[in-house]
Amino acid sequence: MGKRAAQSTIIRRSSEAQVYNGGVRYGIIADDLAGSCDVAGRLTLLGYRPVVHVSPVSGNRSLSSLPQGAVVIVNTRSRDGSLREAVARARAAARLLERSGAPVTYQKMDSTLRGHWAEEMKSIAQVLRPEHILLCPAFPAQGRFVRDGHLRVSSGPYPDCSAFFEIREDLSLHARLQQRCGWEALEIPRRVIRRGYGAIRAAVRAPAVATAARCGYNVQGPLPPDTVFYRAARNEFDLVVAMYHDQGHIAAKTLGFAEAVNVTAGLPIIRTSVDHGTAFDLVGRNKADPRNMKHAILLAGQMARRQRAA
Repeated sequence: MGKRAAQSTIIRRSSEAQVYNGGVRYGIIADDLAGSCDVAGRLTLLGYRPVVHVSPVSGNRSLSSLPQGAVVIVNTRSRDGSLREAVARARAAARLLERSGAPVTYQKMDSTLRGHWAEEMKSIAQVLRPEHILLCPAFPAQGRFVRDGHLRVSSGPYPDCSAFFEIREDLSLHARLQQRCGWEALEIPRRVIRRGYGAIRAAVRAPAVATAARCGYNVQGPLPPDTVFYRAARNEFDLVVAMYHDQGHIAAKTLGFAEAVNVTAGLPIIRTSVDHGTAFDLVGRNKADPRNMKHAILLAGQMARRQRAA
């Protein structure tokens, strides 16, 4: 399928997926029926069991009858519609796939970037909260590929086509994603993608480390998570940046459950909180430990004094 269609890949951790009936392997969102059926045909040839829903509404009615190992394809019929309609339908399709439990979702888009692909991608991401999004707009077999951030389109198949290609849009893909979604995009070479998801994740992290180093920070990484927190507890680091919630919280709560404080960065105000749940089961029983709350209040005061002094 990757060789046949432009797509973005919405990758969620499987632990976050609520698997419906244990059967869905992948979810696919397409913006027209032709694309939905084209993908279904290719998947059938590869031995998968695709189920095409002509709209998110029809998918809601038949979710409970999916066959084991199904690939759910939802047609939003949004390529030629309004932006508002496209965003609403993409969000509805994403909610359907979220309930189906598909751990990986593909957004099938037009290989010449027709339609509201960027805005739809953003609305899908708002529902599925993906760890990463991999955008693959190239279609070399039909003369579409990315060069210098631009999708270039030729009338002939690559590489038997002319040396110069029409640029599909005035804006680069990076600029389009920044303008329409507020996202920073990273171009990953094909050789990295071929090495698999682990190589892609490493490619995403490396520029962040390099940027921090250029800004004057003494930063290392990426480092193995099974040893980095042990080293941090022995004062080798002032700060550890974890890649996702559980990776950091397991270590923090193990090392200092009663002293850990949740601080939300990037806000115009200071916001601190306890680093545990609401503990409703302890309400009114005089058993709750107030130390987390005490540390959260004290830290907020320290941050306010530092901010005022600055």
